Amino acid sequence: MTRPIPGPAFQWAPPRALTHGDIAVGVAQDLGWDMDPEQRWLLDAIYAEDEDGLPASGEVAIIGPRQTVGKTAVLASAAITDITVFDVPLHVWTAHEFKTARKAYLDMRSRLDSHPDYRDRVTYRDAHGEEAIFFENAGAIEFHARSGGSGRGFTTSRITLDEGLYVRPGDLGALAPTLVTMPDAQVRWASSAGKAPSAVLREIRDRGRNPDLDETLAYLEFAAQRKPCADPECAHKIGTEGCALDDQDLWWQANSGLWYGRVGFEAMAKQRRMLSGAPEEWLREFFSWWDEPAEVAERAISADVYEASQDPESTSLDPIALGIEVSPARQTSLVAAGWREDGRIHGEVVITGQGTAWLLDVLLRVVDQVNPAVLVIDKAGPAGSLLPDIEAAGLEPMVLNAAQRAAADQGLVDDLEQDKVRIVSCPPFDAAAEAVTWKELANARAFDRRHASSDITSIVGLSLARLGLLTAARPRRGPVPAPEPIRSGDAPTGRAVDLMSAGF
Repeated sequence: MTRPIPGPAFQWAPPRALTHGDIAVGVAQDLGWDMDPEQRWLLDAIYAEDEDGLPASGEVAIIGPRQTVGKTAVLASAAITDITVFDVPLHVWTAHEFKTARKAYLDMRSRLDSHPDYRDRVTYRDAHGEEAIFFENAGAIEFHARSGGSGRGFTTSRITLDEGLYVRPGDLGALAPTLVTMPDAQVRWASSAGKAPSAVLREIRDRGRNPDLDETLAYLEFAAQRKPCADPECAHKIGTEGCALDDQDLWWQANSGLWYGRVGFEAMAKQRRMLSGAPEEWLREFFSWWDEPAEVAERAISADVYEASQDPESTSLDPIALGIEVSPARQTSLVAAGWREDGRIHGEVVITGQGTAWLLDVLLRVVDQVNPAVLVIDKAGPAGSLLPDIEAAGLEPMVLNAAQRAAADQGLVDDLEQDKVRIVSCPPFDAAAEAVTWKELANARAFDRRHASSDITSIVGLSLARLGLLTAARPRRGPVPAPEPIRSGDAPTGRAVDLMSAGF
């Protein structure tokens, strides 16, 4: 039986005098993208003009499930069209993570190189963190990872904000001044549904769903209707009768890739199996059901303090310490702390992922690569179950009790507030810093794992690693002694440690 195409959940574009969307569709076809009707509609909205020849929409947003609705294909086609057809001098493409921005760069480069009419008109800058595509008409597309300082110093009328759910007010503070003097400026958003901390994207959503709030925002959102499971206590295990996550009608509603054959139901089923341990991620990423903010306790780490701590270029000297943390839902993070040359503490997520089966192998490889001073683990928390395997592998971590864990958490917040920590920003850190709150203990307080609105393992891991850095000497494998604490700010000298080059 042929299923009827349900169409987007929300769709709005302002009135226009004309559109050049068909030109962008042609560019997309040249580069191997076959635009479906909704993608064509969005390109029409991007290139719509008012009576004065200016963009009818100052902002354009597409929200929907990842990998199925073709968000990147539409916006990449538009970025290339900007430069090659409309002589826009600079398009700035940003993503929250560097690897996402680089992936977009590599995909566009591959497609341009595959077409002779484009291949001979472009050159590339491939330097790490400075990727750019230069066209013969002197226009360029630059690719950046967002930060509080990213985007300062250049002027452009076209910006793409990929991974919009991670955009923070500080990011916009860096980018907005580049647009204010340009009457033809346009910002383009692409994202899956927002998480609880996604306040900036939620404001875009609210305007997009209600054009009366902003008639100039062109908005396209794909989502499944909200439907409860048959059992109110459903744990969402695969095969559970009446579980909404296995309802293929809902899959169909949200994922336009199914409508046009870009993906099949078996591919969707594979994703469902892969995310079986994280049903909330499936609901957000493939049903496009938003995580709404709840009434929560005051943040343990204020937004201003966290913003000030970020340094995407931060590096660590040797020695480093590693913190291992597991959430009640078995989300695992391995986090490093080390000394910087300026005496501050460097914090960096080495790896994070669902489950723990992979951890020991990765941990042993990290130990061999960077030779940490100490591993730190909270015996009383979910990570305590890993201790037998870790110790059997010849590693004897520093094991904390509940009181020591509380002291570690409070110490991290104190150091952040006193400007003693620099963090390499990444989505796990950003979400955790916004979600972490305090849990009151008998004579202290600690980060509240159980009631956090998002996974906080990365921040807890940093808390553990910082304590290890301040208190541990330098055995590689073997018992950890208890030396005198090192005061934060007394940075030892040593070799630079590049965790990213280790390939984790």
